[in-house]
Amino acid sequence: MRFIKKSLFGVFLFLIIVSLGATSAAGSCQVTDRSSCNPDNTVLGLSDVSNAHGETYDESNYAKVVCCDFAGSHSCDGSNKIVGLSSITNAHAEIPSLSNYGTNVCFGNLVCRSTNSDCDADETLMLSLTSETNAHLSNSSISAVKICCRSSTIPSAYWADTNQDYIEEAFVAIGTTKILLILKNSGLPEGTSVDFSIYEYDTWPLDGYIRTITGTVNAEGNAIATWTVTQEDIDTASASPLEGALENFYFKANGKVSNDLNITLIEESYCPSIGICADYQTQGNCEVDLCGVAEASLPDIDCSQRDIDCQCSWVVNESGPDKCAPTYTIRSQDGATAEGAEEGFTVPSRIGTCTYNEDTESDDCEDGLLTYSWKAIWEWDPANVFQTNPDGDDFVNDETGWHYDPFNPDGSRASEKCVDGSNVIPCPARIKIPFFNIYNLIATILFIVLIYLILRKNKIIPPLYKKKKKKKK
Repeated sequence: MRFIKKSLFGVFLFLIIVSLGATSAAGSCQVTDRSSCNPDNTVLGLSDVSNAHGETYDESNYAKVVCCDFAGSHSCDGSNKIVGLSSITNAHAEIPSLSNYGTNVCFGNLVCRSTNSDCDADETLMLSLTSETNAHLSNSSISAVKICCRSSTIPSAYWADTNQDYIEEAFVAIGTTKILLILKNSGLPEGTSVDFSIYEYDTWPLDGYIRTITGTVNAEGNAIATWTVTQEDIDTASASPLEGALENFYFKANGKVSNDLNITLIEESYCPSIGICADYQTQGNCEVDLCGVAEASLPDIDCSQRDIDCQCSWVVNESGPDKCAPTYTIRSQDGATAEGAEEGFTVPSRIGTCTYNEDTESDDCEDGLLTYSWKAIWEWDPANVFQTNPDGDDFVNDETGWHYDPFNPDGSRASEKCVDGSNVIPCPARIKIPFFNIYNLIATILFIVLIYLILRKNKIIPPLYKKKKKKKK
């Protein structure tokens, strides 16, 4: 591990810090005067120390704020939400797992939950609410619902799969597998370029520099780059005289250092046999999409759009064997609102998911082309199901309830893109097997007979039968 290369000074410094006593994983946060709290440490404003209304950190209507002894970004990354507010000021609040309100209060790498009991030892009490939603706020345990927060164990810079999930290991097909490099809460403006420099820890003489990839900061303040591992990368990583396994890759970005990543190479012959998601035979290979075929499996979908997530998913079939199928999830666009919806309505972050249940068994691929079809199955996101009509033009209803489903520029709705279809692609390598006809069978039998006669002539094997000796009378 890289830490064994740290100097003795670093070790002594660590021991000194430990001896002084460690703070809780989430640090300490309390109500104080706005004038005494740095904006980078301010979580949100309060109209009073208890039974209060709230406002976002950058408003200035209230003299009191929740202030932490550590700084953090206010960008929301999908996991660092503390509470939701009904508006940017003079607001009621709700617990982080609900999405009735459109203003989210987020901070740093905190992961928060609501509970009716005390916070755990490694958590800090951020706020308490009078109820789960439509609540007043306090920075003590005086109210019934507590918001408890801890620092995320996931670093701000980390390796991820194509679903942006944190990983420490990756199975790699050279030239095909994509690995994401993510810098959370960069604090940089949207559109800023960020260099991700990739290294691999070497025992001697120095850590090996692999290469640098450039990513771009998105609207959430996160920078993401994509690494498609090449043979040159592997050769560079293996150049050290003491190199063993491909272990402990890490990257540096904007002053942050990522977690370690271990790489296992898969056979070069594997990915040529995978043309679409349905070719994956195991759930693990399917869900990480080792060969990067999700986009190719969705020929009529533009997977590069920011509001579409494409992937291979393991589908459980009640009427047949489980299998791998391409899916895409449509997310609501940033800042989207529902035209004509009732006041206070919050657009759900995801609209729904479409699954292509593919049929490839009807084509033997003898002509070198695979013709396949799919049955498209649409599922609304659980957060996009409403029992009453929100009274807007951007909603549709079915037997499950009302759903936010805005119009596309071409006049169609998001869910209407999920339709049955078919496609033709070159056959994966593993399917290109010559047809075993009657001539192949005859040739195989003759070959076996010939081998037997040669072995028999050289008395390597006994005859198939022995002549019976005649008994003397």
